[in-house]
Formats: sequence, C-alpha cells, structure tokens
Amino acid sequence: MSVQSEKEVRIMVKNAKTIDEYKKMKKVEDWINKNFVENSVKYEIDGDTVKITDNTGDSMILALKDME
Repeated sequence: MSVQSEKEVRIMVKNAKTIDEYKKMKKVEDWINKNFVENSVKYEIDGDTVKITDNTGDSMILALKDME
C-alpha cells in the first residue's frame, strides 16, 4: 500500500476506532442513505443497535441485523 493510499484510508475511518466499528458505521450510513433524505437524520450506534433521530427529535431504535 502506498503512503497516499494509507493517508486516504485514515481519513475515511477517522471516526471509527476499530475495523468492526467502521463496518457498522458503513452499514448504517448506507441504510440511511437508501431510506432518508440527505442530512435529515443523525445516528448513534450502541453495540448491535442503532438509534436514528430525525430533525424534529423523533427517534427509533433498530437492530443492526435488521438493516439489510
């Protein structure tokens, strides 16, 4: 892997502490992008669940395994 490639990877995963955490974040973000308008929700991952909150403050909790 070149130095440039390593730098790009670090930037892409800067919010994740582990590879597993990155995979969870990627799965959630892909699911949100398919189901919500851009920038309309925020999310928090807690173990194997994710809390999604919209701009009005309403939220829902989903199991990561259900985000297919």
